[in-house]
Amino acid sequence: MANVGNVNAPMGLRPVGTLGSAGYCGRIEVYNTSTSDATAIGVGDPVVMTGTSDLDGIPVATRFTANGTTGTVVTGVMVGVVPNPLNLNITYRAGSIAQKILVDVDPNTIYEAQDGSTTTNIAVTEIGLNIGLTMGTVSTTTGNSPAVLNVAVVGTTTALECKLIRLSPKVGNRIGDYAKYEVLINNHQFRAGIPGL
Repeated sequence: MANVGNVNAPMGLRPVGTLGSAGYCGRIEVYNTSTSDATAIGVGDPVVMTGTSDLDGIPVATRFTANGTTGTVVTGVMVGVVPNPLNLNITYRAGSIAQKILVDVDPNTIYEAQDGSTTTNIAVTEIGLNIGLTMGTVSTTTGNSPAVLNVAVVGTTTALECKLIRLSPKVGNRIGDYAKYEVLINNHQFRAGIPGL
């Protein structure tokens, strides 16, 4: 579908609300990263626990890289970093450093994410289905995640990362290229994955 006026501005998964009667409240936890992990993590990137912790008992996390085919469980979404006193201007976790990151681990958080396709877009009949992510490379300029919804990986499969809730109701947002959608993390560390409708 041709671009209908939506702006191509991927931002990964951006929290916009919570299931239930509350507005966005989330549950932010501190995780650490490992010097042996060369992968940068941007704001809006989903992360996964590595199964270890630092000497203070803080769990270590890494950037999510799978794409709906392995059943990798998402722990949450990085929403910020604990400032690095050696570089106060950096807003993302650079590779190969041990840095504490702030992760929204609430399985009820609703996120906004962008349709990443310019050839085949998410259809109205796919709302309620599960969908994968295309991760891309973190911007070292903005520190934001480039992750977008992968319309080529959509269906009822429980292993898919996100569940499509609806088109984001923001003004000017239309179905088509770069449309923004509200999603839940479906295959979540703290809640079992649910098949799509």
